Amino acid sequence: MTTISDGTTTLHPVIWMDYESTRQAGTRTHTLVSGAQAITLAPAGPRRVRVALLFDDEAASVACETMHTGTAVITITEDGRPTHSMQYVVVGDIRRELDKETAAVWIVSAEVQEIGAP
Repeated sequence: MTTISDGTTTLHPVIWMDYESTRQAGTRTHTLVSGAQAITLAPAGPRRVRVALLFDDEAASVACETMHTGTAVITITEDGRPTHSMQYVVVGDIRRELDKETAAVWIVSAEVQEIGAP
């Protein structure tokens, strides 16, 4: 079961239907005047993730959209998928849409940045 919470509101979407993560590499290369390459080794940055959550309840989808427009740190966990569990803040678009095929379920998606593990 997926659980998402901002510390005040806790929601359980029907399914966590999309997860796409990217990380910016920390290593940099620099071309020196001599033409040689200088390398600065550094770990990759935190995950940037696009999450999409499916709700079969319109009020819950509105609550989820509202949660993502706030200023709280959000925690999301998924039973059986420990790599998905994280704390994050919203850094991009927030979208809520009615599923075009069923016109009965709602999809809430957001572009977020991981700030830690729950």
